[in-house]
Amino acid sequence: MDENKLSLIFSIDIVFDNPFNNKNGGKENLKFLNEISKILKENISNYCKPKISWLVSDNDLLLEEFCRVKDSFVSNYDEIGMHCLIPNSTNLRKCRKEVIENYIENSINLFNNFSIKPISNRTMGCAASNDLFSVLEDFGFKVDSSSIPNRKRIKQIEFDWSDTPTNPYYPSISDYRRPGKGFSDSQKILEVPLSTILTMTSYDKFPVSRYLDLCFNHKIILKYLKDVISRNQYLVTIIHPHELLQKPKKHELYAKSISEFSENVKRMVEIFENLNKNINCYTLSETPELVKNTTN
Repeated sequence: MDENKLSLIFSIDIVFDNPFNNKNGGKENLKFLNEISKILKENISNYCKPKISWLVSDNDLLLEEFCRVKDSFVSNYDEIGMHCLIPNSTNLRKCRKEVIENYIENSINLFNNFSIKPISNRTMGCAASNDLFSVLEDFGFKVDSSSIPNRKRIKQIEFDWSDTPTNPYYPSISDYRRPGKGFSDSQKILEVPLSTILTMTSYDKFPVSRYLDLCFNHKIILKYLKDVISRNQYLVTIIHPHELLQKPKKHELYAKSISEFSENVKRMVEIFENLNKNINCYTLSETPELVKNTTN
């Protein structure tokens, strides 16, 4: 393996200003999409062809607004995937498979109404289940990117990715959190884990592993950013535009403005240079072919 080679994936979750309101939690954050795209592409274009995976929530209001404005920032090299909101309506761990099937079918029909056929997915709250992966596969999805290696949460939307690997894998049919042992034991949908970074807030008793969100506070992620880049073959970043909104009581994890997001991107590129990284950008939907070529 070429230690200087780095596969870079930018994924942007298109959600409401209030992500836990799946009907109409506000769409003000969509005003940042054009500038986010511009910042990413200006900083990366000297190293490789910039590409972005836009993961749009399966909500008619968000899809309509995104499609109304997307031509100004979505390039031919980008992809439009799905950000699945099913955890807002049901507990995946207890949900019957037919309920998931009906939900995903309705979501696919919604995207089809806007002439979009998504093959990449991320589920809200980083939730997942064996049945969800099976259903996504049946409906033609090739990639999921919901996992956060070494993380577990038992409140709000539950998940347990404690033993999940950091590189892409084909999940076991019996346990989506772990790789299958062979072709017959594996799902046919590729799981692409989010890259994680140690972070420390005022309320953390010790550094906590969180997904690498380029909309996080500049000071919080800079301390460990070089370590993340140096030890990973894949760098799968997440971007949450709603975190850039100005609010009276803003969470300390979040960046204060779009300029702070820009600083995060610039610093990341500087680290690429300092480590002599050979960067290539990919969309999530391109990762199955990338993994195939890497393992052959």
